[in-house]
Amino acid sequence: INRQDLQRVVRLEASVDTNKTTSLFVNRKLQTTVSISKYPDYSVIFGGEQEDAGKSFKDLGISMLFAVAVIFGIFILYFNSIGTTTVIIGSIPFGIVGVLFALMIHGMPLSFMSTLAIVALSGSIVANTLMLITFIEELRQKGMSIEEAIINGGAIRLRPIFLTTISTVIGLVPSAYGIPTLDPFVQPLSLAFGWGLLFATGVTLIFVPVLYRVKEDFKHIASKISIPQFRKS
Repeated sequence: INRQDLQRVVRLEASVDTNKTTSLFVNRKLQTTVSISKYPDYSVIFGGEQEDAGKSFKDLGISMLFAVAVIFGIFILYFNSIGTTTVIIGSIPFGIVGVLFALMIHGMPLSFMSTLAIVALSGSIVANTLMLITFIEELRQKGMSIEEAIINGGAIRLRPIFLTTISTVIGLVPSAYGIPTLDPFVQPLSLAFGWGLLFATGVTLIFVPVLYRVKEDFKHIASKISIPQFRKS
């Protein structure tokens, strides 16, 4: 008779062939198939890697939210603008879409390592976006119009951003595709980071200037809105 927390338990254990599936996928499949509704006095607890992964995902989510909050605060102080900061932080979802797309076409689940790649990827995306927005702001301070600053800033910063991205992606190819040997532990991180960065860079160079222009339009419209004043007669 085995007990845990003073309650009788029956423990079921199994090994997973990582070449075919993962423990997270198996546990999720079991959660949808195992039903104990007929036995209200019983409960099922998924432990092992499932429990450890749940704790890791929770800690990772808290860490990412904290990092985004700190970055948001620093950029507000630097640019003195909530709109500009929102444009920079708004580039992060592009990287997440790239990661999910890479995992989907390669038939891989969203594991802890691929989620860790999203956190690391966010820093690289923010750095590229910050480089572009800062240069556009500098050109505007020199007297250029918004349109000229966006066009010239994008054209000038295109080469350094593109070369940085390509060099990083090429460096991740061996570990992502097992050249010369495959490491199953590192592969999801390299694959998600490389594809996410490549996808986000291409999208960022197009949509970030658009979002910046939309932000300036809203700022211009807001400055035109007059707030009515009421005086006591």
